Amino acid sequence: MKTPLHVLLVEDSEDDALLLIRELTRYGYAVTCERVQTAPDLRRALARPEWEIVLSDYSMPHLTGETALQIVRADARDLPFIFTSATMGEDIAVAAMRSGANDYVMKDNLARLGPAVARELRDAVERHQRRVAEAALRNVLRHARTIVVHTTLTAPPGPPPGAPDFHAAALAWDSRIADETAAREVLPLDVAPESNYAESWRRAMHPDDRATIDHAITRALANRQSSWRVEFRSLDRHGATHWFSQVAYLEALGPGRWWVTTVSSDITERKLAEEALRTSEERLSTIFHLSPTAICVLRAADNCFVDVNEAFCAGTGYARGELLGKTPFATDLWPDASERDAILTQLREHGAATAVKIHGRRKSGEIGVGLASVARITLHGEAHLLWLLLDISDLARAQEALRTSEQRFRQVTENIDEVFWLTDAARREFIYVSPAYRCVFGRECESLAAQPQSWLDAIHEDDRSAFDDALAALPRNDGYNLEYRIARPDGSVRWVHDRAFAIRDAEGNVVRIAGVAADVTNERQLETQLRQAQKMESLGTLAGGIAHDFNNILTGVLGSAEVARMELPADHRALPWLENIVGAGNRARNLVQQILTIARKHESVMVARRLDPVLDEAFRLLRSSIPSMVQLELKIDPRCPPVVADDTQIHQVVMNLCTNAWHALPEQGGRIDLGLAPREVDAEFAATHLGLQPGPHALLTVRDNGCGMPPDVLARIFEPFFTTKQPGEGTGLGLAVVHGIVQSHRGAIFVDSEPGRGTTFEIYLPALAQPAAAGDRADNAPLPRGSGQHILLVDDDTVAREGLRGQLAHLGYRVTALGSARVALAHFLTKRKDIDLVLTDYAMPDLDGGELAARILDVAPGFPVLFVSGYVDGRLQEKLRALGVRELVRKPAELADLAPVIARHVRSRNKTY
Repeated sequence: MKTPLHVLLVEDSEDDALLLIRELTRYGYAVTCERVQTAPDLRRALARPEWEIVLSDYSMPHLTGETALQIVRADARDLPFIFTSATMGEDIAVAAMRSGANDYVMKDNLARLGPAVARELRDAVERHQRRVAEAALRNVLRHARTIVVHTTLTAPPGPPPGAPDFHAAALAWDSRIADETAAREVLPLDVAPESNYAESWRRAMHPDDRATIDHAITRALANRQSSWRVEFRSLDRHGATHWFSQVAYLEALGPGRWWVTTVSSDITERKLAEEALRTSEERLSTIFHLSPTAICVLRAADNCFVDVNEAFCAGTGYARGELLGKTPFATDLWPDASERDAILTQLREHGAATAVKIHGRRKSGEIGVGLASVARITLHGEAHLLWLLLDISDLARAQEALRTSEQRFRQVTENIDEVFWLTDAARREFIYVSPAYRCVFGRECESLAAQPQSWLDAIHEDDRSAFDDALAALPRNDGYNLEYRIARPDGSVRWVHDRAFAIRDAEGNVVRIAGVAADVTNERQLETQLRQAQKMESLGTLAGGIAHDFNNILTGVLGSAEVARMELPADHRALPWLENIVGAGNRARNLVQQILTIARKHESVMVARRLDPVLDEAFRLLRSSIPSMVQLELKIDPRCPPVVADDTQIHQVVMNLCTNAWHALPEQGGRIDLGLAPREVDAEFAATHLGLQPGPHALLTVRDNGCGMPPDVLARIFEPFFTTKQPGEGTGLGLAVVHGIVQSHRGAIFVDSEPGRGTTFEIYLPALAQPAAAGDRADNAPLPRGSGQHILLVDDDTVAREGLRGQLAHLGYRVTALGSARVALAHFLTKRKDIDLVLTDYAMPDLDGGELAARILDVAPGFPVLFVSGYVDGRLQEKLRALGVRELVRKPAELADLAPVIARHVRSRNKTY
């Protein structure tokens, strides 16, 4: 079987080319050939990879043999090149061989062609293999960073190696570097012009290591060793240190001469790694023993302690010697073996266990809490377990305390009516809001996380500016304390008392803002009611003083006018004027009574009664007086209990409220609902409604669908003389009188009104448990008259005194009228047997009526002493009764009121006083 051969033939003669191919075929090659004649064709052909040999003529018209050789030698493949020529002389052939041709064959002797081709193909393979091997060696040396040096070592004449005075430094070195290029890569050196790398290599050895090398050489030569091994340092051209491990092979050449091959491997990286490892081990040892984390190493085979650090001993309470060689179970460190088993299971499944919470028993028996991390390590070829234990006992206690504190915090914040809130000052975001936010603001707590601005958006627009100012000043003032209104999603408006406190960091910066917001709407309403009550109390004090003085005046005016009217003939022309005086006086008296009623200073006729007859009567009167386009409804619950009340005053309340409701309706009509129903007031309701006490009540309701009232009007409706009507259309006393009547009945009145939505008045009156008994009615009777009985009248007011004196004289009594209580007392003491009754004012200078009565009764117990006064409150009445005063007559008194009282007590006089 012929050997395939790819031949690139440079030949201008086609016939010669055929001869060459025929000869190669005859020699046993299956030739694949391409013939070229020009340089461009040759270069294009060489671009293909299949060629194994080039055969070229020497003399050609388009391309010379020398040029063809240069083109082929420029190719990196080192193709065998053989000249085939008929004219090539010996000199030309020699020159061609020197230029790189491998052989030449004359065309007249082609029998040499086959053997020459076979030889050059073999040589080409050998050259290729050698190049590959050399490249591989260079690569190995370069990568192994090894310097190979061949040296002829010659000892100088003198003492042999090993003799005391032999010096290795005297040896002569004739060295050659096997691969200087590789050596320069391993150890870059500066080589002097008159020197070589081998000399520089010897001089580069570290001065501190030359003695070590000389000693190794001397020992090897003296002991006739065939090798030595040594480590040393060398300094490169930059002064950097390189470590080398050198193995030397020694062969004796004769006396005093040796052949030495040294192989020096760069072990710098290994040395650095060893140094790093040693440093690392030292550091690890330092960390192991000085670490505040407890660390122990257990042998995996028997679970015995191999090493423990100081922190482990401190944490467990054991000394190091008490632990080494023992297992944790032998020292009773594991109170719960299941925890250890769980960690080891995690270690098997995942290769490590990290930050597992465990419990451990100290030597003292105390149980501690820790975090354990475990990993497998290999020490001296044996498997071990490395345990790292962080004592978190204090942390666990702190966390438990924190959980307890947080639980208490939540128990407080989640069960109080106030909103506790905490914000991040920088981000203006809520960190916490208590559930009361839902009740106070009418929004979900979660809404603040999505929309922190919703808190501010809820603030009433009229209060927003004050809130913004307080918030801006918070860092300066360490907080704020203010009340503002909020608008709830259901449209209701509530008052909120918001207190905020700045929380600062160590640098004094505000980092948190904590606060408490409480719904104080009820408190505000109670404060309003309290202020109203205080106003009425002040008015009552004023009214009492006014009533006393004014009634004194009216007593004189009405008494004198009434006596004059009775004394004059029926046809006297002055009678109409006297009637006017009496009428005006009565109106003035009624006005005083209204003022006293407003101030709850007027004693009413209070008896147990049902209110439904009062409401029926008022309803009939209203129905006849209110236009028919107004729908008037009355609803009375028959279960409504009786109350202690003055029916006249309750009637006045109903008429007043319903009349006001009518005036609030539009011209085209509207609706007024009048109702009476039982209502049980509980403690919670009473706590938020000033003036109410828990218990059964009768609830009187007047409701209209009229224009309603704005808040500013609603706040003042019970003030005396406040009115929204035009001048001349109202006195402003109506609702003030209503308020006073309700208060005098120990009840409470509340009003709810909004513009456009009407008004509702609710009156709560304390109810009786038993039905009311029917009251007795007094029959009309003629005025009783006296028959000359002597009455001592005492009053410091001249007008009132004279008016009363006239009335008493008209009734048939003999009257001694005095203006001083002291004078009257002296008169009584001297004339008491002639006196049948004492009628005295109370408020007098120097000595008041109460003291006068006390002294009279002291000397004459049971003597009839009556009081006549323009104003006496309930407490004073109790005081007078305690003194033994028989009865009280109010100024101004008509004859119809005065006559029966005087007659009743005069007739009961006991002359033994």
